[in-house]
Amino acid sequence: MAVLGAGFGLVMQNLVTLAQNAARPADLGAVTSAVLSVRGFGMAAGVALTGGLLGDGPPRSLAAAVPGALLWGLVPATALLVLLATLPRKD
Repeated sequence: MAVLGAGFGLVMQNLVTLAQNAARPADLGAVTSAVLSVRGFGMAAGVALTGGLLGDGPPRSLAAAVPGALLWGLVPATALLVLLATLPRKD
């Protein structure tokens, strides 16, 4: 969990900076608000999905449910990693 948290913490601001660098100066406000809005929606959806996975089925130990919930997070994490790798680079 600590590695996951540190990874997200290191990536979040970089994605905002990346979007801002790709935008025209006149569009910086709109780009920043769009990135933060999508981030907020994604975090809310992720919390709801993870909460649903942790509370799904008969009552059980939280410790037994956490690995399965984290495993479901591998799919979107892998998709995002592929998308990040395909971003154009500015030289």
